[in-house]
Amino acid sequence: MAKSLMFYGILLSFQLMVMGQAKPVNLPGDLIKSISVSKPDTNQVNMLLKLGSYYLFKPGEFKSDLDSALNFLNQAVQLSNKLHEVVLQHKALDLIGNCYAEAGNMDRCKESFMHIITDCRRVRNIGREANAWDRFAELYNNYQKSGHLEERIGYFQHARTLYFQCNDQLNATTMLKNIADVQIVNKQFGPAEIKLQQVLVQYKALGYRKLQYTYDLLYELEYLKGNSYRAMAYTSEAIKSMRTSGDTSLSGHLYFSMARCNYLVGKNMDALEWIHKAIATGDQMVLAYNHYLFQILIAMNRVKEAAKVLNSLSKTKALAGGYDRLISYRMFGLYYAKTARYDLAARYYLKVLRTDFENFVPESESKGFYLICNNELAGVYLKANQAAKAKPFINNAALAIKNSKTSLQPRNFVVYYNNLYMYNLATGNYKSAVKNLVLHNKIQDSLFTANNNKQISELNIQYETAQREQSIKILHSQSAFQQARLEKANLQRNITIGGLILLFMIAGFVYNGYLHKQKSNLTLHEKQKEINVQNAVLQNLVADKDKLLGEKDWLLKEVHHRVKNNLQIVMSLLSTQSAYLKNDAALAAIRESRNRVQAISLIHQRLYKASNVASIDMPVYINELIIYLQDCFDTAGRKIRFDQLVEPIQMDLSQAIPAGLILNEAITNAIKYAFTGRGGEIIIALQLLGSDTALLTIGDDGMGLPGDFEIKNVSSLGMEMMKALAKQLNGSFDIKTNPGVAITIEFKIEKTLHGMQTENHYA
Repeated sequence: MAKSLMFYGILLSFQLMVMGQAKPVNLPGDLIKSISVSKPDTNQVNMLLKLGSYYLFKPGEFKSDLDSALNFLNQAVQLSNKLHEVVLQHKALDLIGNCYAEAGNMDRCKESFMHIITDCRRVRNIGREANAWDRFAELYNNYQKSGHLEERIGYFQHARTLYFQCNDQLNATTMLKNIADVQIVNKQFGPAEIKLQQVLVQYKALGYRKLQYTYDLLYELEYLKGNSYRAMAYTSEAIKSMRTSGDTSLSGHLYFSMARCNYLVGKNMDALEWIHKAIATGDQMVLAYNHYLFQILIAMNRVKEAAKVLNSLSKTKALAGGYDRLISYRMFGLYYAKTARYDLAARYYLKVLRTDFENFVPESESKGFYLICNNELAGVYLKANQAAKAKPFINNAALAIKNSKTSLQPRNFVVYYNNLYMYNLATGNYKSAVKNLVLHNKIQDSLFTANNNKQISELNIQYETAQREQSIKILHSQSAFQQARLEKANLQRNITIGGLILLFMIAGFVYNGYLHKQKSNLTLHEKQKEINVQNAVLQNLVADKDKLLGEKDWLLKEVHHRVKNNLQIVMSLLSTQSAYLKNDAALAAIRESRNRVQAISLIHQRLYKASNVASIDMPVYINELIIYLQDCFDTAGRKIRFDQLVEPIQMDLSQAIPAGLILNEAITNAIKYAFTGRGGEIIIALQLLGSDTALLTIGDDGMGLPGDFEIKNVSSLGMEMMKALAKQLNGSFDIKTNPGVAITIEFKIEKTLHGMQTENHYA
């Protein structure tokens, strides 16, 4: 996540520095001079933006630079506001939000972006509003407190919903990837992996080639779970994608990931090759890459080469920083332990462990770093025949393993059990020594068996097969949808051609009769005159046909408008009635009835606004229904999220109404009963299983149904209604729980023809 924010900042800075001018300038002096003599126009706004960007992205973290950036950017906001240049004003507000995010003031950051969002809502610019939520969620990465990760997911979800509304499938998919990214940080590995697999399928269906960023997140997920071989497989896929797409911005990071995975499974020669590739890229993480190079050389007993690397790194000024300084202490500890100077090694490890390094080490790495240093220091004391001194650090390592909330790298267990084995030998506890040696060898063997190479190949084959099947399924769905649209277009074209042929036949008969009667005495001029008259008749006939079709569409829209208004009156009457009720059960029943009426009303509202009065655009309708229910039940306050996986399906009115009522009942039940005192996620999916079969799914990750639940024994109004509505769809109704609740309805989609709906759908 930090990587994507960094790349965005560099890109934005570069764009601003070249905007609006042909030749380069020396920032900041020349720009300040140019501003002082320029007119207050858009060119001056652009120069202010460049200056603000310069100080914002200037290397180093100094308050004076941020103050300078804010000064120039606020001037840009004021001038662009006077000039009514909304786009430039939004760019300035975006950068101001970035300044506050870097300063750790997320309240002021959000305030800047809410100005942009309010403007976008006022002019109904959904795409720009989605981008503002997206950018703010990215900057929220600087606010990594655990309680705010769910908020960040909510911002990305909101951007995803808006991207769907403006039919931006690519950015909507990217928001799903970003949500998975946050879930990885929050150790929600299961939901994150499901989302990332969906992202890969959707990216491929859209023809998006830069899959390395998604594979890299899958690598990070597996690495944090301790699955080094799976992490290696995903990194291999990321490197393939990087080379195919031509985007090499992640090359150093990906080569480093391959080095790390190979090192963790004991393939030191391969690790050495990959770390040299990472260093050769020359990116800004080269210091970290050299740290790992040193570690690999130590593991390979190439002490002289390791000493040269350590000597070179010790002269680097960057080691003055807190985290890098602690890393350098550990490197000295490794080096002195390898050269049997145990007192010096212990001294450096103690420097690390006596530092409150959680203030320097990233939270995602601090616990693992603590475990590694305790393991290695215990090993130093055991090699120095000081078992008593090793004991506290063995205990610290055991406690770190016990309290870890995520899987640990198997290599940590190898070192831990080896230390226990050596400690048991030194203290004469031979029975425990044998037990710990067996555990050590078992884990060691699992790391270094040749069979793991086979596991990587199998993983790749299984993964690629699954992706192909998913892609084929999506392509089939898209093909069926396109085929339906093509059939509809062909039908309309055939009707039009048939009508024209009929009109031409009538014209031909009239014209032939006319020739038969008048051919003996008509002049050439009179014939031309009569032809012109007949052409006028034909044009009038065609015009009348188009007028009748237009009037029919208008009448149907008017009918839907009036039905919608009548349903709104019914809702108002229900609301009025509820004001006179004091019984909670009666109030709840009124409220549920009002929601059911609203579910139908939204359908008619869609029809009278749409150009096609015969069918409902289900993605738009489902999104509107969810927004309505969110407002009714205050899901934001209860931290309930919604994830929509709705394919672009057009549905006939006779099917859209029962489907909408089922959605209303299922979502309402999930909101009311699935979550007790905590947030959660409700997934709504509508997918094509073939050319004419749809699968509607409403699921949640809540508390689930009772263990003795049987659908045939349930007689509640909502459940009976959903089963009856599923029958009306001629579909199957199923409900399952594990661990949450998932309701599925499978039914065939009726094909719609323009103007065919004349039956009463409320019978």
